[in-house]
Amino acid sequence: MNQSHFQIQLYARTPESAVAWRLLSANNRESGRSAVTHVDAETCRIAIKELQRDLPTLERRVFRALEPNRWTWELRMADGPVLVTSSHGFDRMVRCERAAGKFVEEFALAPINAVVLYTDARRWGSRTSVAGRSESRRG
Repeated sequence: MNQSHFQIQLYARTPESAVAWRLLSANNRESGRSAVTHVDAETCRIAIKELQRDLPTLERRVFRALEPNRWTWELRMADGPVLVTSSHGFDRMVRCERAAGKFVEEFALAPINAVVLYTDARRWGSRTSVAGRSESRRG
């Protein structure tokens, strides 16, 4: 069985806050992140495992970002909400496509870190929670 050198990190602002996740490489660079938040860590872990299981059925979309000359990617269920987004924009479409492919390859095998990181340092952005409420991001 292959093993990923990537890991999935759960994070939240406080122990009472909604939980999100991100895929980190061996050198702790973020490869992609959840587009939705979850009510707690256990719900987030279950959603990650379901996402890993359903990965082959997700639609991958590469498109121009709002920033000039930048490309981004996202994964979604067919006609469903966006579930995963790239963590940053790319200067070339081909680099964005490769990054999306690498994310899918590594996410499928990545272990979920047991510890939830509590921090207000993350760039939270606007995410939709499973409960349907929105968390606003600081820029």
